[in-house]
Amino acid sequence: MEKRNIIAIVNGYPRSGKDTVVMYLGLRLFQHVWQCTSMSSVDKVKGFTSFLGIEEEPKTPEKRAMWAEIKDAVEKYDRLLSRDCIANGIAFSKSSDRTIFFIHAREPEAINFMETIIPEGFEFMKIFVDRPDAEGVYSNSADQNVEGVDYHVVIKNQAGLSELEQSCNAFADFINKGEYPR
Repeated sequence: MEKRNIIAIVNGYPRSGKDTVVMYLGLRLFQHVWQCTSMSSVDKVKGFTSFLGIEEEPKTPEKRAMWAEIKDAVEKYDRLLSRDCIANGIAFSKSSDRTIFFIHAREPEAINFMETIIPEGFEFMKIFVDRPDAEGVYSNSADQNVEGVDYHVVIKNQAGLSELEQSCNAFADFINKGEYPR
């Protein structure tokens, strides 16, 4: 079995189905003997605000704006959160010969930067989850330009869960074979 490590960006508007897509891709890839996990580029920011007593749920436009502002401020210092995401992906790759590390990230600048620091031997892909009735939340900088990235793959989430699972299974099979667009 060929050693393969993938870091995959997953993006889309709020409530587009990003977590569901990652779950379906991960389940199918697990059947092909891949190890899969995910994180969000804003996880540490949410952990910080939780420590301060600000609960994550319910996710309101105001909280999304606050997280985006804090993330923007932290990213200005040496792209700290973006570097942390890639470092976590590299660390995870040591868990198996075939890994995929999904990073939920929104900002085009952060996504493009992460691509530049991928080490040799890693594959990198950018996935956009497109759902026509997703929340078009534009109250913060993170959600204002999610389509401003050149994605390798667009997963359409416009029917039911069964159809989305089938699409994800087909894409996971392409990933397993190394046949996805790069």
